[in-house]
Amino acid sequence: MKKYIALTAILSLLAIGAQAQTTNVNNFFTQAISWGSAINYDPPYNWTNATIQIDTGIATTTGVGLADRLEIQYNIGKFGAGAAGEFTGVGSTFNLLELTLAYSLVQKGDFKLDAEVGAGYDFNAKNANGQQDGSIVVEPGLGIYKVMTPKSYAVFKLLVPFEGTGKFDKSPKIFAGLGGSF
Repeated sequence: MKKYIALTAILSLLAIGAQAQTTNVNNFFTQAISWGSAINYDPPYNWTNATIQIDTGIATTTGVGLADRLEIQYNIGKFGAGAAGEFTGVGSTFNLLELTLAYSLVQKGDFKLDAEVGAGYDFNAKNANGQQDGSIVVEPGLGIYKVMTPKSYAVFKLLVPFEGTGKFDKSPKIFAGLGGSF
């Protein structure tokens, strides 16, 4: 009987500890959602101060897996023009190069939503027979940007690649990264 009481007491303490830990996780997500949904209008955090954006992060690439992506963009008001490169593997060469255009659909304080399109060449594209032969690619999409400090930001993009060869792949490309603005 004493063993069962001791076991019940230990399980109760573990359950209380687990509940406290869950509360901390919920608190983290609550704070993250609050930060992500609140708009900071403090002038140093405004997107109007960002003339040049440089960001890098991880992108999903259909048929290849994860890829590193590097982007640079020059902003004039709500319009942006730039270039993007993508490579897979450490020390590999670029397997995708694009010129990009963007227009800010929403630009409030430290938050920005861009409609974007990139056009270039995908060196890893495969033809209808599954052979790698390269292809022209066009990637329209949406980009969400959130300023973290006066000179850094987080970015999340959803892109839909259209390849000039091979079968149409309806899987979107997801990009998450960090960047700096100047």
